[in-house]
Amino acid sequence: MMSVIACSGQVDDESRDEQAKLVARGVEPPPAPVYAKQEQPIATTRVTNHGGPVLAKMTVRVVHVGDVSEGGASSAQQAERDALVAFTLTSGAAYWETLAQYGVGPGRLAGAQRIPKALAFAGAMAAEPLVSVEALEAQIKLLLHPKSGASIVPPADAYLFFLPKGTAVSFGNRGTKVWKSCVDVGAYHRHTGLEPYAVFPPCDLGQSPRAVSHELAEMATDPVVGTGWMSDRDQNVGVGEIADLCNQDVPTPIGGYRLTQLWSNRDGRCVPF
Repeated sequence: MMSVIACSGQVDDESRDEQAKLVARGVEPPPAPVYAKQEQPIATTRVTNHGGPVLAKMTVRVVHVGDVSEGGASSAQQAERDALVAFTLTSGAAYWETLAQYGVGPGRLAGAQRIPKALAFAGAMAAEPLVSVEALEAQIKLLLHPKSGASIVPPADAYLFFLPKGTAVSFGNRGTKVWKSCVDVGAYHRHTGLEPYAVFPPCDLGQSPRAVSHELAEMATDPVVGTGWMSDRDQNVGVGEIADLCNQDVPTPIGGYRLTQLWSNRDGRCVPF
């Protein structure tokens, strides 16, 4: 679920306790590094569905936060991101079709837009050097489902939020360490109660093709985190979702993109390989 820059190889008791607390709050702990033994075939049922929904024909809306003057993407960068999302969702046998075994078919980019930074980082949040994941989620919920009137963001099955430069998200503590976006954590996805959304912080790993494809695949197969397709035996790797189990680039670019590998029950390994 998350793209991770650095974390410890072993999960000690203190870290396990912290991970359990975060999962209970709906925050995904970053996965441990993937070792060779994890990438080898284990069983065709390594990931199972836990009774939750999947997004069989996921429509996605991309939200670019911030004008260029606020650290937001340029028009060219925005177009590149939109093209990456559209390609990934419709890549068919080359990539996305791997998800058919989990009940997911081709997706669609429903549209993209730019919003002022103040709509995602309201009030005092705009001046804070580090914003909590909970505060950002509350603002995203309000943006998508305002208390009165219609949202300026049209409806979709899932949303991608690309954050502007100069913004950072805090994920609480792991022991005495504060997890921070673009330091310990890359992209991540959560659920508003009505639909999933992913957040991409302003760093190369946080907004890379690997991060984007990682979150898209997991939002489709496990939109309500921990209730869809995941591995119970791999809780030390994120929450054991299909991209967490691989968390590395495909060996050969697909459509010019270095997407993430995905776990395939059918193949008993990470694919494409």
